Amino acid sequence: MKISIRNLGAVREAEIDLKPLTVFVGPNSTGKTWTAYVLSGIFGPYGFRNYLNESNIDHILDEYPVLNEIFQQVNSRKSANINLIEFTDQYGEAHLNKVIAYAKEWMPRFLGTNRCVFDELIVSIHLAEAKGKLLETLRREVFTRSLSSTRSLKEKDQELMYFYSESDNTEENIAEVKTSQDLPSSVVKRFLLESVFQPMHRSLFPDTYVFPTERPGFVTFPLDRTFVSKDPVQRAVSSSGELLDQSSDVTKDPVVIVPVAIPIYTFYRMISKVYTLSARTSLLRGSAATKEYTRLAQLLEKEILSGGVQFSAPEPQLGRELLFRTTNDINLEIPVASSMVKEITPLVLYLRYLARLGDLLVIDEPEMNLHPAAQVRMIEFLALLVNAGLNVLITTHSSYMVDHLANLMKAAATNNPKKYENLFFLERTEAFIPQDQVSVYLFQDGTATSILSAEGEINWRTFSNVSDKISDIFFALPLPEEDEVADA
Repeated sequence: MKISIRNLGAVREAEIDLKPLTVFVGPNSTGKTWTAYVLSGIFGPYGFRNYLNESNIDHILDEYPVLNEIFQQVNSRKSANINLIEFTDQYGEAHLNKVIAYAKEWMPRFLGTNRCVFDELIVSIHLAEAKGKLLETLRREVFTRSLSSTRSLKEKDQELMYFYSESDNTEENIAEVKTSQDLPSSVVKRFLLESVFQPMHRSLFPDTYVFPTERPGFVTFPLDRTFVSKDPVQRAVSSSGELLDQSSDVTKDPVVIVPVAIPIYTFYRMISKVYTLSARTSLLRGSAATKEYTRLAQLLEKEILSGGVQFSAPEPQLGRELLFRTTNDINLEIPVASSMVKEITPLVLYLRYLARLGDLLVIDEPEMNLHPAAQVRMIEFLALLVNAGLNVLITTHSSYMVDHLANLMKAAATNNPKKYENLFFLERTEAFIPQDQVSVYLFQDGTATSILSAEGEINWRTFSNVSDKISDIFFALPLPEEDEVADA
C-alpha cells in the first residue's frame, strides 16, 4: 500500500510503501512522528468520523447513486442489499482518498495545536497489492449494525450486505418500529454509510493503536480512580480529548481545558480501558490469534521485562493498582518500577487484553529507556508480532534495532533458518522476517527515501556519520605524552 504525502511540516514530498513492518529513521525534526501520526489518523476511526460529519452526509450519498437508492428503500422500511465486495472493488480506493482529503482540516485538532496550519497538506493512497487482501478480509468477516428495528448484516464468507427490519406484532416491537420511522433522515443516512464504509476501513486495519513517547508517564496515572469517577472535574481527560488542568483549585477557579493531541488521548483511553477489564478477559479471548497474543505478552514479560505485569485485584474496583512483579516475587507499584518497565508495560497490556489480528500499531521510538541488549530483543519481538498477524510502524533512532533488523531478514532468507536460531537473542525462528514484509525509510532533506536495498541491506549513514566524527575527534587529539611535548 503506497501513501503519497506532500507539505506535512518538514516533509515536502514523500512516498511511503506501508508494509507489515515499516521503519522510519533519520535525524530529529525531519517529520517521522508527524508522518506516523497522520497515517494513524487516516487508518484509525478519527479520519473516518471527521469525513462522515453531518454537513457532508448528503454530498457523500450523491456521489454514490447505489447508496442513495438503498437509503430510499431503508427509509421506507423496505429491505435492500448491496454487494459489498463489488462496491469496495469499484469505489474503495476512491473512498479512502476522499477520507484522506479531509486530513488538512482535522490535523490541527489531531496534533493538539493551534499554531500549525495544514492548508497545503496533500495525502493520497494507492492500494496496489493491498486491495486483494482488503477484499479477501472483507469477504471473510461478519459485520452487523442496528438502528432501532433496522439491521444491516454481512455474513461470514458472503458478499452481500442486507438491510432489513426486524419486527413482530408485540407491543414492544410496534413501538420500536414507530420510533424507527420517526428517526431523522440524517440518522438513517449515517447508519447506512457507516454500515457500508466502516467494514472497508476495518478490513484494512481492525483498529489502530498509537504508543506515543509520552507513554511511560501516562502508565503511572491512577487510572482506576479516573475511570470510575462520575465527577467530570476529577477526570484527567475529558471526552473531547482535552486534559483538565489539575493544578486549578476547582472549588474556586474555573476548570482549565488544555488541548491534547489525539494520539496521546487515545493512548490514555486504551490504558484506562484495560483497568475496567476482568482478569478473566484475556482467558476468554477465544480465537487462535488472540491466544497467541496472550502468549506473546508472556514472552515479552519473560525475555525483556524479566518480571510480570499484573493488577492488585482480579476484578475492576476502586483502588485497583497496576503492579510489576519481579523475579524475586516482589510487587512494585509501576511509578517506582524502572523506566524500562514503564516503557514496555503498555505493550504487554495491549497484547493481553486488546490485540486483534490485523491491527496497526504505531510505536514512536520503541527503544526508549532500553539497554542496547533490550533494544535488539525488542526488534526481534516486533518481528514476532508481525509474523503473528499484526502490522507495526515504528520511528527509531536506534542503530542496534535497524542493524539487527537486517540480520532478521538475512536469516529468513536462508535455506535452514532453524540452524541459526541460537545466534539470536530470543532464539526463535518466528522472529525471522522476509524482506518483502519490511520497508525502511530515511527522513532527511524534506523527503523520505527507501534505504532497504534489493539485497536486504539497510543503507543509512545518519548514525555512522556521527560514529565516524567521534572517531575522527579521538584520533585528532594527542596522546598524553604527545600533549606534554607540545606544551613544552
